[in-house]
Amino acid sequence: MATVRVLIADDHPIIRSGLREAIEGQRGKWLVFEASDGEQAVEYCRTHPIDVAIFDISMPKLDGLAAVRMTREQKPTLKVILLTMYDDPALLEEGLALGAQGYVLKDEPIVVVLEALRAVLKGERYLSPALQNRDRKRDTVLKPLPDSSPYLELLTVKERKILRLIGEHLTSKEIADRLQCSVHTINAHRQNLSIKLRLSGSHSLLKFAFENRDRL
Repeated sequence: MATVRVLIADDHPIIRSGLREAIEGQRGKWLVFEASDGEQAVEYCRTHPIDVAIFDISMPKLDGLAAVRMTREQKPTLKVILLTMYDDPALLEEGLALGAQGYVLKDEPIVVVLEALRAVLKGERYLSPALQNRDRKRDTVLKPLPDSSPYLELLTVKERKILRLIGEHLTSKEIADRLQCSVHTINAHRQNLSIKLRLSGSHSLLKFAFENRDRL
């Protein structure tokens, strides 16, 4: 088995240490790098032949979502797993739309991260079990409507503007900077938009925004 090069990017040393120990304890050959902020993580991915990058979403200097965007632009084949404390559908949707293959909640057992690592190395997508259960429950209630959804007419001017920016593949932070508001506000709008448009699924809002951009 060839050596697998893994980057762990998190500003908490204890989390990095725990993940490193767990990964190196698996069967096979592993070479683990560490980064304590987003900028350092992007630089490691640029200068080292990393196979899988594990990014915390909330990092100093550069957040995990921006790091995904930058590293995937440089290395489209790089596999990325996002770690987060927040069970936020908007963050999940955004992360997957940017190209992350794995999304794991930090309150899950460390074995879940190892399962995600093995899955993405095989070219599969992996979501935390808690997220999979939530999506299955939500999908039984909400069904996606056609792109010509009449609910589009119910959106406010601001919601249409945010939806248009989502369709341009901007992250929540980039939209917040452009509209001069907080990321929390944009994430709240994302959730409200999904509810108003009766959309479900991991990146249905981005798909809807892109396919209906001429109507916004």
